[in-house]
Amino acid sequence: MALVRENSSVPSQLRTYGDVATRAMHRDTMLNGGTTVDLNSFKVPAKTDGYFVGGAPNFKGDKLEAVIITEAEFTLSALRRAFGFLYAEHLTAQQISDSTPIENGFIGTWMHEGLVFVDASNWTADYTEAVQWAIERGEHSIYDVQANGSLELASITRELQSVA
Repeated sequence: MALVRENSSVPSQLRTYGDVATRAMHRDTMLNGGTTVDLNSFKVPAKTDGYFVGGAPNFKGDKLEAVIITEAEFTLSALRRAFGFLYAEHLTAQQISDSTPIENGFIGTWMHEGLVFVDASNWTADYTEAVQWAIERGEHSIYDVQANGSLELASITRELQSVA
């Protein structure tokens, strides 16, 4: 049996907990059409309200683009590559060397029209802040935790314009 060396640049917390998290994410995405994992605990966040907004910024402040995988190619390996990429992009060099957890960072998946989107996201309890983040990041929707569904930004914008 040949020894396979792991890439030492992969943060230790990802090697330790990422395997369990990505297995759960893959299963939940296939069963439920999507899920989200907290990058601090590597578990589904215990949120009962608030909003998730994709396109979270990386450590430089640049928007992280979603990784898109076709449903046919959505394997555990493909998810792990996407998860590892987005996870590492959330981190600063100091966090990697110290294995410091990421605060308020999440990676979520959702299925839409034969594609699986793997996206870095943030959570906020504030609706206005969620809408502001979505506009700034060029997102099409925000995820409403309590309603268990997405709110389309186009319809939110129309509502805001009719009120003004």
